[in-house]
Amino acid sequence: MKIIPFTIDKYEEVKTILVEAGSFDNVWDDFTHWSNKIKKEPNSILLATEKDEVVGCILIINEPWTSFLFRLSVKNGFRERGIGSELIKVAEKQLKDSGADEVAIFVKIDNEELHNFYEKRGYEKGGEYRCMYKKL
Repeated sequence: MKIIPFTIDKYEEVKTILVEAGSFDNVWDDFTHWSNKIKKEPNSILLATEKDEVVGCILIINEPWTSFLFRLSVKNGFRERGIGSELIKVAEKQLKDSGADEVAIFVKIDNEELHNFYEKRGYEKGGEYRCMYKKL
């Protein structure tokens, strides 16, 4: 397995993984948003690949006031192999190397399986919030 930066030609593969995982959002994850994100921050989306097949992804939001991991997803048939853990590890190292000293991750409130996954990796539960947004 290799961890590589996302390139826009991999968008459809990643979209399929996000849809499969129930994580795809028509607004946040559209082609234009992802294209703009990597133009500004080329290493802000990481992919896990096996034999040139995209098998996982994670987005990194690194701002001066805080950092977030977002959209960690692993392709069906490739779960339980440590791919998600490796994506987190590489993303956390990238953040730490950039000077970040903390990171948060977005997890659906009702997904206890993911809550347990992150808690095993040292994440603590914060407050419960509802994400709200609108198009400008």
